[in-house]
This record gives sequence, structure tokens and C-alpha cells, in this order.
Amino acid sequence: YEKLKSPERPLLAVLTYDSDFGKPAESGEGAEVIKGEWKKLSASSRLKIAIIGAGSFVQSKHVPILKSMEDVVSVPYALSRTGPSARTCAAMIPGCKEETDYNKVLQDSEVDAVLIGTRHDTHADLTLRALKAGKGVFVEKPMCLNPTEFEDIKEAIENRTAPYMVGYNRRYSPFAERIRKEVEGRTHPLMIQYVMNAGY
Repeated sequence: YEKLKSPERPLLAVLTYDSDFGKPAESGEGAEVIKGEWKKLSASSRLKIAIIGAGSFVQSKHVPILKSMEDVVSVPYALSRTGPSARTCAAMIPGCKEETDYNKVLQDSEVDAVLIGTRHDTHADLTLRALKAGKGVFVEKPMCLNPTEFEDIKEAIENRTAPYMVGYNRRYSPFAERIRKEVEGRTHPLMIQYVMNAGY
């Protein structure tokens, strides 16, 4: 940074970070394991879902959707590793608190589920910890980065009753539904290339 501030600024600068840079607090090996059981909600209950990873994508895509569902969903926490993005995100949602401690969120019996929108390399760990704590999980793609993580998540899902979903939003698009109907019954592989306007 000193070189960038100097009058003879370099043409290029390479910044390097510790391997834990950008990971949510308490992520990874050695993190406390919170245990719990999924509690089934009544039809009249509001789902209380905590946001884990409160960056710009979550703020621009998920927060407006969650706010539009306020009759059936509440957001008690917005969590980020260091806090500023959690503070910004929490300010967008009435009744939401900023947080940096994932364990605190998992231990809160009022939290039913988590929405994970962190860096890709944290998805599997945060998912496994949430499922073990009895929380439902909605995780942005990818669900994991390697076969070992996949097998661990698969085992956790099979041994838990908490709901789990990966955020592949295009499968619910009206256009994807139409394509599915058009190619129904095909027996041969099909390759489709299309352009998408996200959010529409």
C-alpha cells in the first residue's frame, strides 16, 4: 500500500491475503459443532432464516425476495466475517441484527434455517454445521467443491430431517419450464445454448 501511495506509483500491484481471508468467522476445522434437531413448522409459522454471507449478491438478489415474503419469512440475523456488510444488510431488513459469530446463529433456537451466500470454498463446511445444528439450509451454488465434501453433505442430508436446497434458480424460470415441456420424452442428449437476463 505504501508504494501505491507514493508519487512514483507502480503500473501493477499484486495483493496477497492469508488463506482465511474472506471466510466467515468460525469456519473450518476446529470450529465448535453445534448439535440440534429440525423442528417442523406449523402452517401458520413464519420461517426464521438467517443470512450467512451478506455481500452484494445477497443484498441485491435475496434480500428483496425475503422482504417481499414478510408474511411468511423473517430474517433475525445477517452475518458476515467482519461485520460491515452484515450491518448494511441488516439495515435493509426490519428487525434484523448484524452478527459475526456463526455459532451464535446456530445456537439460537429461534433460527429455523440459514441462507448461505458466502465464498464457494466455505459452502460445504457451513452447510454441514447448519444441518448438524438442526437448521434448514438454502445454499447458493456450488454446494461443494470436491467429491469428499459432496459425500459428507449427502450423508448429513440422509441422516437429518432438516430441509436442504441448492440455489439453482433457473430451474424455476418460466422459460426453463417451457423448454422442459418442449423436450419432454426425448431419448437422445440435447444441448441448448441460451442468453439469460438475471432477475427476469
